[in-house]
Amino acid sequence: MSSSTSLKNNNFPRRARIRSPLEFERILKQGARRTGQHFIVMTATETEDLARLGLVASRRAGNAPQRNRAKRLVREWFRARRGSMTRPLVVIIRSGACQLTLGEATQQLDRLVTQRTAAK
Repeated sequence: MSSSTSLKNNNFPRRARIRSPLEFERILKQGARRTGQHFIVMTATETEDLARLGLVASRRAGNAPQRNRAKRLVREWFRARRGSMTRPLVVIIRSGACQLTLGEATQQLDRLVTQRTAAK
């Protein structure tokens, strides 16, 4: 497989992103919440044809380069798994996430996404 083919398969197109403030708000208010040490994952209650990702990284998560690195880790995790997902999700990045390796971030996010949630 050529490198250009793998890049096409692992891109992060606009249609795979949650961009609307109203959509963020809806998922944050109505979604299922799972909390981990470095991430909070909010999953929408309805399924869609295409999984979509929204990211939230406040200043509490670190300075700009730290927040950007943590967002890159989450996007990389999402690219690898979006084919098996059917619900939009918002990932809130907490402090310390930028210190994780890709493997550690992947492990935590996989656990949070597959974890069953109790009623709100």
